[in-house]
Amino acid sequence: MISEFYLKKALNIRKEYLSIVSNINLFENMAKDILKIIEGKLEELNTLQSKINEKRISNVESAKDSLLKIILDLEEESNNIEKSVNDLTSRIDKLKINEKELFADLRKNYQNLTNEEIRNQIHKYIDKKLSIKPNKKT
Repeated sequence: MISEFYLKKALNIRKEYLSIVSNINLFENMAKDILKIIEGKLEELNTLQSKINEKRISNVESAKDSLLKIILDLEEESNNIEKSVNDLTSRIDKLKINEKELFADLRKNYQNLTNEEIRNQIHKYIDKKLSIKPNKKT
């Protein structure tokens, strides 16, 4: 039987994995929102171009300021996406390392168990700990 220490490590890895999956789903929604923002900025650019073409904006500085604002807004959104992706990538990389270290420790300390037996014991423990338990009436 694998010790509780290693089983808890495996459980924590699984919880982090589930958290990352959840964040990926949130990131997908955020990406859809960003697309809407980009579409809005494209409309702003088209409106600005129309105003310039129709000479409703004749001041070059005013046109440059409007264009700069649109570009800065897009850059801010781009930076937000980049930060989110970098954070997620970092968490995934850390998770990979933790998983490899745990597996190496398990192989070293439980040489009498096959990979399948190790996996089965860990899955059983995780399933038990993550299962929803019915409320007990006292």
